[in-house]
Formats: sequence, structure tokens, C-alpha cells
Amino acid sequence: MNQKATELTILIKGAGEIASGVAHTLFCSHFQICLTEIPYPQAVSRGVSFCEAVYEGEKEVEGVAAKLITLPEQVFEVWAESKI
Repeated sequence: MNQKATELTILIKGAGEIASGVAHTLFCSHFQICLTEIPYPQAVSRGVSFCEAVYEGEKEVEGVAAKLITLPEQVFEVWAESKI
């Protein structure tokens, strides 16, 4: 894989079932991922969706953790923890 490609930051709008699957795959391929979500997520399968972090503060899906942040600059701390 091109090393430059993995230096990209990918912003995904939404954190429901499909977005979570995409984010998980990209994260496992060493991309830096940031997900956005509305205050009250509409996902049906919340158990396998990173959107649950809105309610819990953090959500793990198949070994990958996502953490809720309130300020954009906090994303760097989350990435340093190897989380989405």
C-alpha cells in the first residue's frame, strides 16, 4: 500500500451500521478516521455501530474503539490512543 495514502485523514458523515463498517475497515488499514453523528443517532443496529458512543462516551466494535469528542482538536488525542 502507498504509504502516503495512509497519511490521509478520512471524515465520515454518520456513524451508523454502514458508516461503522466502512470506518472499521479503513481503520484496520491504518487510516486516521473521524466520524460525525447527530445528537440522537437513528441507527437500528446500535450494538454494532460507533454511533453508540454518543450515549456511552466510547463504543468498541470488533476490537476497534471509537470515542466521543466535543472539540475538533481532541481528535489528535483519540488517534494517539489508537481509537476512532
